[in-house]
Amino acid sequence: MRSSDVGEAAARAAAPTSPSQPRRLGFVPGAAVVPHYDAWPEPFSALIALQSPRGSVVLGLDEDTGVVGVDGAWQVRGLRRVTVWRGRHRERYRAGDTFRL
Repeated sequence: MRSSDVGEAAARAAAPTSPSQPRRLGFVPGAAVVPHYDAWPEPFSALIALQSPRGSVVLGLDEDTGVVGVDGAWQVRGLRRVTVWRGRHRERYRAGDTFRL
């Protein structure tokens, strides 16, 4: 997926379908999202994730990368990776990988 495709998809998702029912980009329910995760040194990014409340999930989205959720499964889209923190446990996923929260 090219970054221009991501921008076009975001513009379509943000466009209202009707005045009474606007559409917007969704957030991941029950998770904190850290955009541009790879722009920070890894120890700093880990510190952010480890400061989250007990039992929470933190998604670190690298630049040019996102996730799309369908029926409880999340698929990584884009050029880089997604880091999922559950407490002190870290998992990394690349484009095309799927995971559940």
